[in-house]
Amino acid sequence: MAKIKKYTTKDGQKHYMFRIYLGVDERTGKKRQTTRRGFKTQKEAKLAISKMELQIEADELEQHSKTKFKQVYAEFVESYRPSVRESTFYNFRTMSINHILPKFGEMYIEKIKPVDIQRQLNQWAKEFQSFGMVLQIFKRICTFALRRGYIKHNPASMVIMPKAKDKDKTKNFYTRDELKQFFNAPYFRLHTRFRIYVYFRLLAFTGLRKSEGLVLTWSNIDFDKHTLTVSKTLSKSVNGGNVISKPKTKESERTILIDDKTLNVLKQWQIEQRKQLLLQGINITNLDAYVFSKDGKHHFALSLPKQWLSTIYHTTDMPQISVHGFRHTHASMLFAASVPIKEVQVRLGHSDPRMTMDVYTHVSPEIHKEAVDKLSNYANF
Repeated sequence: MAKIKKYTTKDGQKHYMFRIYLGVDERTGKKRQTTRRGFKTQKEAKLAISKMELQIEADELEQHSKTKFKQVYAEFVESYRPSVRESTFYNFRTMSINHILPKFGEMYIEKIKPVDIQRQLNQWAKEFQSFGMVLQIFKRICTFALRRGYIKHNPASMVIMPKAKDKDKTKNFYTRDELKQFFNAPYFRLHTRFRIYVYFRLLAFTGLRKSEGLVLTWSNIDFDKHTLTVSKTLSKSVNGGNVISKPKTKESERTILIDDKTLNVLKQWQIEQRKQLLLQGINITNLDAYVFSKDGKHHFALSLPKQWLSTIYHTTDMPQISVHGFRHTHASMLFAASVPIKEVQVRLGHSDPRMTMDVYTHVSPEIHKEAVDKLSNYANF
């Protein structure tokens, strides 16, 4: 803020002056200041300061109005990228490139109005379920623009969230009988597919995420203690490839018990894997070898389990679920076995109990009916 000073001229008259900051010269990067003097009264000096501040603000606004949204996005990326996991940045960039930049990239940041965002948001809501996440990304970029002085208000904070499309109600888990039918599929009759059988059994009976199962090593399994330890996961890298990293939350790093049958299946696979690799001239004795791998040294890609599942479903007419559905299947069986929700939360590695409750409400219609039947029998009066 400019400070007014009184000074005396050579002829002894009292006048006022001030020095005011004009910002940074974009060409030199140096701060600019100017001095104005000769005001007969302090009121005149204050009036001159007010006029100059308005002009400076108008000049800055004019300059910023020439800044396109894509330029602000590029500036934001520089500070955002080092602060998040590779997979988080990959998702952010994918959504930005696919949805935000095509619509707003060429627009001047100061010219984007809430009505423009609202119109586009309504369209996104009709097209895909994750439109809310896209809006959050847009808001974050606009908040950055606000802090940098490109805009005076965040236009994305003034929109109304439209109603989401009804989610697909297709059941994404197996009942106990359906799971048994799945593992009896003709596809698994070939001995060479035992590895795939073991992978899906592990997901269904431990609740592992597909990304956790793919980077599981034999050192993560303690056959004596009947435990499995999750210490790493597979995620998308910045460039869209696969990268091994620590689980996103501390709750996801967990050690869980394995049932006897699944532990026995894993032991059989360990013996079989060593036999198969020996035939290829590969001798693995290292416990750091991957449980699911062609050579024990390299994990499979994130996309492969979906391909396995698609091939299996070509051999059967049973209900189809996603790879993640086997994790829901595990939760469903735990709920059916009356395991407390808190224990289910720990076993699944959920950081928030609401996540566990959300799974519960989606996978347990049969359990809800059983609960009502139990209540009816108990309070039959």
